[in-house]
Parts: sequence; C-alpha cells; structure tokens
Amino acid sequence: MRTFEDKLAPPTRGHAGLDIRALLPLMVITAFLLPRWSGPADAYVTDVAAQVASPYLLAAMGMMLAMRMGVLDLSVWMTLSAGGLAAAALIIRGVSPWLAFLTAAALGGLIGTLNGFVVVGRRWPSLTATAGVGLFVFVLLQAVVPTHELVLPDGAFEDWLITAPAQPTAEGELATQTVTFPLGVTQSILIAGVYSLVMAMLLTTRHTGRRHARRARWLVLIASGALSAMGGACVLLDHGSAFVPQLPFDDLRIPAAVLLAGTAALGGPGRTMMAGFCLPIAMLAATMWRMLVWPMGSVGIEWQMVLLVALALMITLAVRYVRVGRTRRSTATAYGLTLLAIAGLALGALVHSHHTRTGLRYLATVVAIAAALRLTLTIRRRKQRRS
Repeated sequence: MRTFEDKLAPPTRGHAGLDIRALLPLMVITAFLLPRWSGPADAYVTDVAAQVASPYLLAAMGMMLAMRMGVLDLSVWMTLSAGGLAAAALIIRGVSPWLAFLTAAALGGLIGTLNGFVVVGRRWPSLTATAGVGLFVFVLLQAVVPTHELVLPDGAFEDWLITAPAQPTAEGELATQTVTFPLGVTQSILIAGVYSLVMAMLLTTRHTGRRHARRARWLVLIASGALSAMGGACVLLDHGSAFVPQLPFDDLRIPAAVLLAGTAALGGPGRTMMAGFCLPIAMLAATMWRMLVWPMGSVGIEWQMVLLVALALMITLAVRYVRVGRTRRSTATAYGLTLLAIAGLALGALVHSHHTRTGLRYLATVVAIAAALRLTLTIRRRKQRRS
C-alpha cells in the first residue's frame, strides 16, 4: 500500500516541458512584481539581497529537502522559533554566539530526529505527524519561556561586525574612520554560506533510490530541523531579540517559496539542485507578493499569502496530473488548473499597479522564451522518433 510520502514524492522521470510549466508561476510573479519594487538606488540591491538571503530561506531549504523525499515538514516554524529562543537564552547567559548558534542547530536536529521517529519509525503520515510535533514544541515554548521576548544585551555580536578597510584620501593619507556595516550584512553572508554548503552537498550526493528511501527521509528531517533552527538563530543578528510564537505556524512565505521553486513538481535526476537554485528567487517573489498584492490580514493570518500558496499548489497538482494522466479529461483538467492559476497570479500582480505595460512586456518575453523552449523540445523529440 502506497503511503502519503510515496504519493508526495516527486516523479523519478524528468520531463523538460513540464518542468518549464512548473516554474511558470515564478516567472509570472517576478515579471509583474519586480518592476513595482522600487526604492533608492543605493538601497535597492541591499533590500533584494536581504530578501534573497532571508533567515526564512534556511527553513524553506529544509522544507524543500524533506518534500523532495516525499515528506511534508510542518514543524519548520516552531523549530525556527525554538532555535532563535535557545540561541538567545545562551547568549544572555554569556555563551559565545558561535557556540549558541551551533547549539540551536543541534536542537533543531533533535526536533528533526523526533519527526523522523514518528514519520519513518512509527509510519505516521508526515502531514499530521510533523504538525503534531510542531504543536508540541509550540506548547513547550509557551510553558518554558516566561516572557514574550528575549532581548540580547548590547554588543552581543560586536565581534561579528564587518568593517571596510581604510581608504586613502585624495592627499594619499589613510582615512581615520572606517565604515562598519550593519549586522544585516553579516546575517546575509552567514545565510548565503549555509545555503552554499547545502547546495555543494547536494552536488556531491548520489541519487537515493526507493530502496534507501526510509533512511533518506530520516536524514532530511534532521537536516530540515537543523536548517530551520539555524535560520531562527540568524534572526537575532538583525532583530537583536527572539519572540515566543503566538501561533503554531508563522510566515507562509516558506511553503509559498517551496512550491514556487517547483519542489513537488520537478521530476528526474538533478531536479533537487534546480529547485534549490530557484528557491532564493522564489523567496524574493513570495516577499514581493506579500508586500505588494492585496495586503489582507486577520486573526494573525495573511490571506494574500494563503491565496499565493493555493495558486502555486494548483500549478503543482496540474503538472503532476499530466504526468500520471493519459486521458483527454485528465489533460483538460490539468490545463484548466494551469490557466486558472496563471490568470489568478497575473490578476493579483496587476491590481493597483502603475507598471502594467512593463509587466505585460516582461510576461510576453517570459512566455515567448517558454514557448520557444517547448517548441525546441518538441522538434527534437520528433527528430529522435524519426531516426
């Protein structure tokens, strides 16, 4: 009997045309919203880098790795909060920030091990098992942490500040003052380093077959926990404090970015690397959607992000439906879902936009490139059949 994880696992065979369709929502959102995200010229690049290398990127990377093995990890939010609170508590007690960050990652790995026990060991569906673990961590944090917030002492990361070397003046003398960058720069560099390390490990890791799927699922859950907790610790660099969560789930940019990167739809060898490369851009796209499209919030939920997750999920289901369906009805359903989702994404991105024409030109360019790639693949396939 096929388990939930077997059904969620991405296809083993690749299909370039469907891969392009799976990444089409990311192309549409970026084409429409990137021209609208404007700011001062000297701060624009910094703002983009801060979103691409967000602490939530590490949690999204953990969820992506788990989903590529057919496991849905819904405990990433609480693991992220637990990692930040644990690191903050240790730093307040005088522990070195490096040791505090490593301890937070170890705590996340411990939560991932618990997830692995209930999902792989006890064979519970990951949808409910990881949600239950996340709820357990949520209740535990509410009981253990007496205050709403843990504030770090001043100068906790003073040794982590990056300073620019002194530059010579016009007279050839060295400047007496050096430029000190904010801790947000250190945060982005640290997150980019962890992300690059994970990508390098993926590059050197062999494809895991069905035979070792159980062990691989346990390992990716541990990695998901460690990455999420490290992301929570990195939040301290920018905010200087860690908050006790008020809900068992937090930022919906994490699942939105994971789905937009094609994690559950891309099939075949090398597709995990492809999803990993797309993940930072997907995080940026999800952030732009959150800031610019229909900002709606109530009872602690950002409904525009719920809409984005639903539309991205529709594309994922459509692509997977095409892979398994062979009838005209299944194909028509898949194309209907795709068109409906793309229309919803485009409509949401165009509302209250002053760059509609620019967005349409970008979208036309993206569609033209996708159509050219699809036509090239079709012609090549026909030539191979004839030969």
